[in-house]
Amino acid sequence: MISSVLAITSSPRHPSNSETLLDYAVEGCRETGASVEKIRLTDFMIRPCIGCNGCHKTTRCVLSDDYQMLHDKLQNANHLIFAMPVYFGSMCAQLKCLIDRGQTFWVDKYILKNKPAQSIHRKALLLITSDHDNVAYVKNIEEIFRYYFLSLNIKEHQTIYQPHLENKQDILNYPETLERCRIAGKQLCVKNLGFQCKVSPTSE
Repeated sequence: MISSVLAITSSPRHPSNSETLLDYAVEGCRETGASVEKIRLTDFMIRPCIGCNGCHKTTRCVLSDDYQMLHDKLQNANHLIFAMPVYFGSMCAQLKCLIDRGQTFWVDKYILKNKPAQSIHRKALLLITSDHDNVAYVKNIEEIFRYYFLSLNIKEHQTIYQPHLENKQDILNYPETLERCRIAGKQLCVKNLGFQCKVSPTSE
């Protein structure tokens, strides 16, 4: 079975260091024969969640924008990759907005108690870039994703973090990190192969 991967880059800056990490991870995915769709969040209009609970009956968001298309892509892909810069100690606003709209997934699992759309062992890869080196940034982002991944039925994820990146394409000065991303992309797509670096299991 060919794996399908949704690779999301969230930085509003193009080109960006985090998107370069994503491109290397995508290369690793494709080396396994996986089908990869890469998207830039800045190409989509995603309004903030308004907390109306309108999704509690149907799991469909009542807001009219591009989110539902992304919801379906997130639900249908076997595995996910998220690339992001750190802004003020957390992820950028574009990605946080997408995650907040993920209430639709939470409702589907915990309110309506529907069975997961997929029975496979779903995995995810987080690629984080930052100017300053502060592990608290990573912990903050991972805590947000921990709850998001529960709703998405992601069973394990790996995080790759590269600090000391201020200017566009500074990441090219860290070829070892680029190679780690390529290897992680391969590990993401191989059945029954867990991540060989840091693994963060998801628990209820």
